[in-house]
Amino acid sequence: VAALRSLLPRLDGAFTLCGMTADGWSFAIRDAHGIRPGYCYVDDEVAVAASERPAIQAAFNCGTDDVRELVPGEAM
Repeated sequence: VAALRSLLPRLDGAFTLCGMTADGWSFAIRDAHGIRPGYCYVDDEVAVAASERPAIQAAFNCGTDDVRELVPGEAM
């Protein structure tokens, strides 16, 4: 978490970035200006992020209200 907090202010551009650390932690980050879209869905079994809401809805059979937009500059 500390590494992401120090890195995010230095990033500039349009991106929704997902990654995984060597010890199994995963993350998703949306650019601070909100240029690229980013959405996430979390339930008791999964947490998923994607650049398109319909992709998450189709893959997890969930409704529009279940998929939330990542706030620009937000990491999950």
